[in-house]
Amino acid sequence: MKDNQGWILRNEVIWNKVKGGPDNAKDKLGNVHEQIFHFVKKLKGYYYDSDAIRSKPSQSKIVNGAVVSATGVSGIRYKRQIELSTELTPQEKKNAFQTLDTILEDIQKGKLSDFRMIIRGQQRTTHSDSKQLSGRAKELHEKGFYFLKYHPHGSKPRDVWDILPEDTQKREKHFAAYPEDLCKIPILATCPEGGIVLDPFAGTGTTMLAAKHLGRKSVGLELSREYIEIARERCNVLL
Repeated sequence: MKDNQGWILRNEVIWNKVKGGPDNAKDKLGNVHEQIFHFVKKLKGYYYDSDAIRSKPSQSKIVNGAVVSATGVSGIRYKRQIELSTELTPQEKKNAFQTLDTILEDIQKGKLSDFRMIIRGQQRTTHSDSKQLSGRAKELHEKGFYFLKYHPHGSKPRDVWDILPEDTQKREKHFAAYPEDLCKIPILATCPEGGIVLDPFAGTGTTMLAAKHLGRKSVGLELSREYIEIARERCNVLL
């Protein structure tokens, strides 16, 4: 795909099947994963709807007039930490208060779903301490604080998916059937509603069935006449 046809790899996803079938091999680990690759023809400008695949966000709350984050941290607590900090200069404290007020206002307006504030000398950081390697380390050094802002529509899926393999759904004649859930993220993210999904190895039609349920059209290619008939039956397609 990359070397001979010039495709660009954007993601390598690991499908963690959670459970696997019996493995009697005595010289290797059991295998419970498969890889899914996201290739594109150009580096920028291709269709990708990240909002369509975001999970429902944890929401901050307003308690007694104060914003409390989904992790239980309130704006009042952060303001107290800024006020008592011995690591921040007076000007850094002033900037921190002003920026925190802006963040809290965005929370109340629904522009953010949640946030975390990292203050120099207060919170444990998860990034490198090197200002050359980490932009957050540089920001913490120069400003004395930074914010982690959470998208109002939730977080994007990561590149490891825990999806149970489904039963064959009475497809005893196809032994490599995959679950419909495996198709949902790729279809929602990369194909607009009303668009066309192509599966060049259609099998018994799981991709087409998922596309139909998600409001997309589909084209499937398959050599086995028997599989095509099963796919037609599953998708309620009439000749």
